[in-house]
Amino acid sequence: DALVRGVDNYLQIQQAVNIPCFGIGGVSADNIEYILSKGVRRVAVASGITHSDDPREAARKIKEALLGNLPH
Repeated sequence: DALVRGVDNYLQIQQAVNIPCFGIGGVSADNIEYILSKGVRRVAVASGITHSDDPREAARKIKEALLGNLPH
């Protein structure tokens, strides 16, 4: 029964608190680049991997996208 809050709401929460925030719900290999491009830096993923046609590839793509967005 969770409400969809979206990326913009996530960013507001992230700026308002001093603890790590994670985007959760609907994260997949297909949309990880978009999510990261909006400023999200941490995600929790379950069905985006387990429900994909190729879970190993989905996990690899998400991991690479996250590592590629680490501060330099």
